[in-house]
Amino acid sequence: YRWSYGATHLCWFSPNGKVFRESKVVASASQRQYTRQLYFPTWNNWGLKSTEFLEMVDRIVCFSRDMHLWLREREPVNFLQGERTWGNLISPDISLKPRHGFRHKGEIRLLAVIPRTVPEDMGPSILDVFDFLLATHEELRLTLLLESSWPRSYRRRVARLNRCYDDRVKVLTSLPYYSWGSHICDQDWVYICNTRHCYGSLLSAIGMNCVPVVAHDVPPVGGHIQDNINGRLIPCELGDEGYPVAKVRPEDIAETLDSVLRDDSLNLKSLQIQSRGVIDRRQ
Repeated sequence: YRWSYGATHLCWFSPNGKVFRESKVVASASQRQYTRQLYFPTWNNWGLKSTEFLEMVDRIVCFSRDMHLWLREREPVNFLQGERTWGNLISPDISLKPRHGFRHKGEIRLLAVIPRTVPEDMGPSILDVFDFLLATHEELRLTLLLESSWPRSYRRRVARLNRCYDDRVKVLTSLPYYSWGSHICDQDWVYICNTRHCYGSLLSAIGMNCVPVVAHDVPPVGGHIQDNINGRLIPCELGDEGYPVAKVRPEDIAETLDSVLRDDSLNLKSLQIQSRGVIDRRQ
């Protein structure tokens, strides 16, 4: 009651009917100050509670066109539900560090963002891909940004990579999200290993740094990354889950990243310039 009293807007990111009804007790319903109830749905763990919540709120806001189309197909619009709208998520921040070519002469710096679902969705084969890239590109400096700590067997393999390639592998673990930008700005490319996205906020945050992004072509990635415009998309199939999950082959990842690392400075500069243009248009 305390946090909802006097609020002009209440934003819901999960369908909690019990707390919603409690908030309505103290929410203002006068014409002068009416508390707006906004629901930001995600396709993860969609169920009966999610469907019922559509009829409780005033407006449903989808953070991507893909989510909007998915929801429209699953839950057709009816007059009992709140008004629906959507917009691709974009950070309001303006990048103050436009890029121009490689960050360091004689080096290609690649940062791989590793979510906690990688061991489950991709397995240790992703480490074979990194081993191949380090072996075939002597100028590569690889940074692994782990969202959470890896299992011991993975950590041992990364330690072996580090010994084999003269400390060309760096590992960053469990950093706060607000500090990611400082590490991304020191890279030439960013590879996002995610095979699933709830809202696409990670794509939006990373894209603000004008560093070309490589990502799996799974919704809502297409709303953020355009192939050969501001990044590269890795082809993949979608699984049979109720929401988009990429089924990626390690050879497709290796082939795409290998071609990316072979790009010359001119192509990289073109992607960096176009990345800035994409951000400006979307803002």
